Amino acid sequence: LHMQLSGGFGGIATLSREISKYSQDQNVFVFLFEGGCVADEMKAEGIPVYVLNASHKSDRKAKQEYLDICRKHNIDVIVSHTGCFMEFRILLFLKKKIPTAKIFMYEHCDMVGAMGVGWKGILWHKAELQSQNMLKEQHCN
Repeated sequence: LHMQLSGGFGGIATLSREISKYSQDQNVFVFLFEGGCVADEMKAEGIPVYVLNASHKSDRKAKQEYLDICRKHNIDVIVSHTGCFMEFRILLFLKKKIPTAKIFMYEHCDMVGAMGVGWKGILWHKAELQSQNMLKEQHCN
């Protein structure tokens, strides 16, 4: 399962389109906030694409939608392409619900640097430490 924010024209969405064309794996693409031309093109080619149109203020509904998609497609690998804070919270939720899932986080953009030192930056770093602890526990057990 590939997690992204938008399915519009851009580098990460274009990369996903190429992954969907050339990968031999069974890929599922989920766009958290909006679809767009790349998501539409992938859908038209029969690729499993979900556009959640999630709220920017609460991730409660999106968490459940991601979990339902993971269960429907028997997802065992989750790839985060953007690393935004809400996506990160969803990853933590999914890891608790599907402990056997492998999580990969690509930082195509420097989200940690973009967060700065304000309260969002502090929350981001706290969540990052929490996830590192979860991953350590997973590999040690």
